[in-house]
Formats: sequence, structure tokens, C-alpha cells
Amino acid sequence: MTFDASADVIHLKNKRSLEGIIKEETDEVVVIEVGIGTVTIGKNEIESIERAGEEEQESLIKKFKKKDIEKGAFAPSSLKELSDRFQKLKRSKRRVDAMRSQSASLKEQFNQKRDKFNSLMSTFDGKNIELRNLDPNHDVKYYNKVVSDVNSLSARLSDLADTLKDLNERLPDSSRAVQKSISDYTKNLYDFKIYFEEELRSSEARRLTEDEIYFYDTIKDALAGLEKNLRKHTIALSKSSGGLLTEVTLNDKVNCVMIVDTGASVVSITRNIAGQLGMDLGGAHKDIELILADGSLVKAKAVSLKSVRVGDSKAEDVLAVVVDNPPAPGVDGLLGMSFLGNFSVKVDSANKELILETIK
Repeated sequence: MTFDASADVIHLKNKRSLEGIIKEETDEVVVIEVGIGTVTIGKNEIESIERAGEEEQESLIKKFKKKDIEKGAFAPSSLKELSDRFQKLKRSKRRVDAMRSQSASLKEQFNQKRDKFNSLMSTFDGKNIELRNLDPNHDVKYYNKVVSDVNSLSARLSDLADTLKDLNERLPDSSRAVQKSISDYTKNLYDFKIYFEEELRSSEARRLTEDEIYFYDTIKDALAGLEKNLRKHTIALSKSSGGLLTEVTLNDKVNCVMIVDTGASVVSITRNIAGQLGMDLGGAHKDIELILADGSLVKAKAVSLKSVRVGDSKAEDVLAVVVDNPPAPGVDGLLGMSFLGNFSVKVDSANKELILETIK
């Protein structure tokens, strides 16, 4: 005995249920399509079946077809190239997600190691003070223990310093990889939109099948969703002898002026700004090397900024360094890649504009 396909909910005796389109039913089994394939269920496992009407059946069929279109499993033969281009766009979006995840992991490792270094440095300084105040002849055993502790801490600090140096050298490349993936994705998105609109216009000259119409509608909705997640902000810049300047808000409370510097590996701020942010720059803070636009290196204290905002563009947990001297008179720091790497960046020097694009 076989029935026509219908949209159903199968209730199982184990209290679970399956919603799908029944493709076949016999005295022994029921075969149901659930969107990712078919499932065969023995009749002895089924408690009951709710059979849906024709409208629900059509709705579920469209739901499954939409998923197949979005993942590239279904496309009318006339629209195969459009489907392939859409899948390429989705792959570039997944690459953005992957690059962001790798960058966030690297940044988290750096922050954890830096915090560990600062904590150990505080302990190391305390042990050194204790050692200087000890009389080695008074309690030789305890004195030797403190010496051992100092040596052990020194070795651990040396290992952490090497690790931090390695992570610090990898961070700029990570930021650039994120930036490139976003730039590639936004270009692919604009290119695909143009191609899609051209295909849609050319399709108006011929009679479309029902599958073609549904395919176009599904891709159109998916494209609108991708565009909705695209963020593009244009920030006015001012010119100075030091470069192009922009106003920046740090940690949602301190406003300052920075030079836009795509050659700087991280954001830098002056000690004055660090003081306004309430930062404690005690000796425990690790010094890292900052790469300037001219390729020169300076050593500076590494810190984390809760947020950096330029216009309507904002990034959180931004690595920064504190420098002794401002990069130019009246300037509070450099807006470097630890912030800019979160965006596709275009600096329009002629119109004095900074264009930042990103996606959710």
C-alpha cells in the first residue's frame, strides 16, 4: 500500500518527532524527506502521524527547495553559473569569518600571555626586593630558596617574553589577513550584485519556469540579507604636517586626535591619554616593538583598549601601545592596523576622507 507524498509530522514512540514530506509509506516503513535527505522509519517505532494539507505541503516543499538553492544543491540548468557565483560569494564570506576567528584567537593568546607576564613581573619585582633585604648569613636555607624563586621567575619571564615577541610579530599579518578577506568579500558582493541584476533584466525577455522564478526570488532575498549586514562609513579627515588626522573616541569616554597610519602595526596613544583613561602603567607592563610607517621600531608599553570608535565605526578589545612622545604636535597617537584591520580601508587623500567597510 503506497500513498501520495504529503507534508507530515511523524510522532515517534520515544517522544521525538520528525517534520517533512512523506515520499513513501508501506505496511512496514515510512520514508520521509526532512530537508537534508530521507529517513526510513519502521512502523513499529511510530506513535502517530499528522498529515498536513496541500498549502502546508507546498510551504514545506518550498522551504526545502530554498535550503537547496542557498547551499548550491539545486539550480535550474539555465542558472547554473549564477548559482556557482553565489556559492563563491558565500565562500568569501566564510573566509572572513575564519580570518576573524583566527585573529581573535591570536589576540586572546597575546592578552592572556601579556597578563601572565605582568603578574609574574610583579611577583618577580617583589622577590627581588625581598632578596635585597635578606642577610644571606642569617638563614642560608631560606635565602637560597628566594634566590631559586627569583631564578625560576626570571626563566619563566624570559620564555613569556619570547612568546609575546612571536605573537606580536604575527598580529599585524593577522590584521592584514582579516582586512584583505573583508575587502575581497565586499568586492565579490558588489560584483555579484551587478551580475545578478544583469541576469534578472535579461530574463525578462523570456518566459521563466516556476523553478527559475523561485530561484531568482531566493537569491534576491539572500542578497538583500548580505547587503543588510554590510556597513560602510565615510569619515572626514583633516590635513596636518604629520599626515591625515581624525577624531577618535577611546573606551567610550576619552576623545583624542590621531594620525591615520596604515603602516603602523597597532594603535598608539600618549601617556597623557593613557592617564585620562585611568591606566596604570607600572613596571609590570610588557614592552613591545611598534612598527612605524617609515619601518622604524620603537619600544612601548602594551595595553588593551575596550573600544576604539571613529565616526560610526567601532572595534572592541583593540591592542594598543603607550608611547612617551606624540607623533606630531597636537596629536595624541596613531590609528594603526589593530583598529584598521577590522575593516576594508580606503584613504581618499584628495577628498580628505577615510572610508571604512565591514560586515556583521
